[in-house]
Amino acid sequence: MIETEGLWIWLGVAGLAALGELLSYDLFLAPVAAAGVVVALIAPVSPFPLQVVLFGGLSLLGIMFLRPALKHALGLDTPGSDVEALGHENVVGRRGIVTETVDAGGGQIRIGQSEFWTARPFDPAHTLPPGDLAEVLLVDGVTALVESVPATTPEPAITSRMSITKGTES
Repeated sequence: MIETEGLWIWLGVAGLAALGELLSYDLFLAPVAAAGVVVALIAPVSPFPLQVVLFGGLSLLGIMFLRPALKHALGLDTPGSDVEALGHENVVGRRGIVTETVDAGGGQIRIGQSEFWTARPFDPAHTLPPGDLAEVLLVDGVTALVESVPATTPEPAITSRMSITKGTES
């Protein structure tokens, strides 16, 4: 007689692991879910202690070998510091407008249309008034360390002796 109780137990374990993986996105529980499905397939024809050992072994092998390969293939294994993980490397070097006076005690800048950052001057002796242009030199936690940048005036366009509309030389 074939017992199907083990089948439902392992499918339940696989389902819970898959649900946990959907919530974590770290590919840690995906091999556990896969091991649960494999063990569920052999559960009707094998004793329960063998199922437990097989589940544990497949889970460990999946976590140790399959997970790193999957993370690499999906581009989720990029090494970096905590700053890179939070995406702050994209802020360094960008310019913004001072919205609240930036001094050693703090302040605020706006980068782009709607990205507001708490800011301090890179040199604590400097103060940046609202409206000044500031460049982010460093990110310390969630605070941008900035310096004042002189406003640049656009250079005059280089005019050609060729007329654009008529295509003739003047």
